[in-house]
Amino acid sequence: VLHLHDILQPRAKERAMVRSLISRGVRVAAVSDAARASLLALGVDETKVIRIHNGLDPGQWRPRPGRDQSIVVKEQGEIRREPSTPAVAVLFLTLGQQAPWKGIHVFLAAARRVVKRHRNAHFWVVGSPYRGGVAYQARLARLAAEFPADDRVTFLGRRQDINAVLAEADA
Repeated sequence: VLHLHDILQPRAKERAMVRSLISRGVRVAAVSDAARASLLALGVDETKVIRIHNGLDPGQWRPRPGRDQSIVVKEQGEIRREPSTPAVAVLFLTLGQQAPWKGIHVFLAAARRVVKRHRNAHFWVVGSPYRGGVAYQARLARLAAEFPADDRVTFLGRRQDINAVLAEADA
């Protein structure tokens, strides 16, 4: 079983790799409809592909004690101090590989609209850039620089403490 976390491009290299695996009877578990569609576009028989979304184990993730489940201003937690997020802020989070097809630019465009209405909103981008994503990283940096205060968007990079980071977020 091949577990596909990304969208494959319709290039000869990807087509050859997928055909080789499928010819050996390999089945593919794709984490999204888009990943599944990219395999089908490469000619993979749909009976060989199943979609299994990534998820969180609710037994491992716990909101910070005393946290209101709605989007509210809350006090600073330990993780928030790392990137110097203000003590009182509404914190929005996106988590995933920084690639154009993941829509981080859409998150930042929406964030600019949110900031106009909520002056205490801050935004964390968690995840590492995809290989060869220098141009996209530059685009994201430009978008972040357009905010009224340059500390509204923080790129945290790849993290191992995802449960703790999620517990800090308001949305």
